[in-house]
This record gives sequence, structure tokens and C-alpha cells, in this order.
Amino acid sequence: EEMRARAGHRAIDKLCDLELAIMLEAYREAYISLLDEAERLATIGQVAASIGHELRNPLAVMQTSVHMLTRRMAPDERNAKHLRRVDEQIVLCNTIISDLLELARDRPPELRPSDVAEVVREAALSVPRPPEVSLTLAIADSLPPVAVDPGQFRQLVVNLVLNAVQASEAAGGDIELRLVSDQRDLLLTVEDHGLGLSKDVLSRLFEPLFTTRSTGTGLGLALCRRVVEKHRGTISASNREGGGASFTVRVPLNAEVQP
Repeated sequence: EEMRARAGHRAIDKLCDLELAIMLEAYREAYISLLDEAERLATIGQVAASIGHELRNPLAVMQTSVHMLTRRMAPDERNAKHLRRVDEQIVLCNTIISDLLELARDRPPELRPSDVAEVVREAALSVPRPPEVSLTLAIADSLPPVAVDPGQFRQLVVNLVLNAVQASEAAGGDIELRLVSDQRDLLLTVEDHGLGLSKDVLSRLFEPLFTTRSTGTGLGLALCRRVVEKHRGTISASNREGGGASFTVRVPLNAEVQP
């Protein structure tokens, strides 16, 4: 009987050792992943800090010249079309620089009680979209004031809606934004009717500089995750049953600044 008891104890010890080894390996992989991401963000920060401001000056000169040419040239739709394209690309370059600098600065949020419903509504409606892509807002009445950084939260909404617009441009369809709250969290959901997300894309979706679009920068969703984490919240992505992607943000109603 004693021999069987000892054998049982040894078997249990081996199982515990095996489980502990699996846990340690999982934590090691997660730690290495965090270190890799931190190193990647540090590299992005160094690049953004070194060239961001220097690029802004020539871009400003180019944009001023485009505006002057637009006013002084004789009316010609072909020339005006090309000047508009140049101006749009300059704006895009400035946006990329701003996103890089914002990602690199890692500025803590300035939390204050805010009318989140109005912030979300204004941000969502400010995103340009083609006529074939509609936007439906379902914002709950009487949401409690929530301590957020209005500027950062606006950026979060703009990036999520812009991502949904880009996903819907090929297939058209409706974008649905919902904002509700429960006793603990503010819940923001943005859904599109695009092509959805593959398993590989879902696993890397929020990585800086990862993009599946030829014209994408891979910074928008990374900035979304950064903003949400600074508000002590979570962000996740999944595929809708009827097709398309769904992004869900949860932010605690009593959020505190992350140290």
C-alpha cells in the first residue's frame, strides 16, 4: 500500500512539474514577445524623432506652393485634378508623420469627465466615406460621464471607423457603430461588412507597421490599442457571422491613468 502511495505521489509530482514547465514556457514566450514589441516601438520612436520634424518643413513648403498654384493658374480641370492629388498625398504624408510621432511619444492620457457620446458621434461623422458606404450610429441615451482623454478617444474612434470604411470600400455595405455601458464598462463596437479577417491577420492585427493594404501604414490599429491600454481597457477583433469584421473596445467607467 505504501509503495502504491509513493508511486502515486511521484506521478502527481511529475504531472505538476510538467504543468509548471508548460506554464513557464508560455510565460517565456509572452515575455519575449513583449520585449520584441518594445524594441520595435523603440526603433519606431528613434526614426520618428529623427526625421518627423525635418519632413514637416518641406511638406509645408510643398503644400503652400500647391495652394498658390491653384489660385494663380487659369481654370483648367486637368491641372486642378493633378494639384488636388498632390495636395491629398501631402496630407497623407503629414498624417503618417503624426501617427508615427504619436506612437513614439507614448503620452499618458489626460483623463477628465467627458461626454463620450458626443466625442464618439463627432469623430465617427468626421471620417470621409464614399456614397456606397453608409454609417449607422447606435449610441445609448443617458450615458454616464466617463473619465477619458477626449483627444485620444476621438483618435481611437476615427481610426476604427476609417479602418471599417477601407474594409467596406470594395464590397460596399453598412458600417455599424454602437456605444453602450453597463455597470462597469463603456462598450464601443465598430462593425463592417467587408471581407473579414484571416486567422493570420487576426493574430498580428494590432502590431505596429503590420498592414494588409498596399497603401496602408500599419499604424492606425496599433495606435488604437495604445489608446485603449492607456485607458485601462481592452480591444479585440473578430469576424462577424454574416461577413465582415467586428472591433470591440471596453473601457472601465472609473478608468485611472496607467503608470
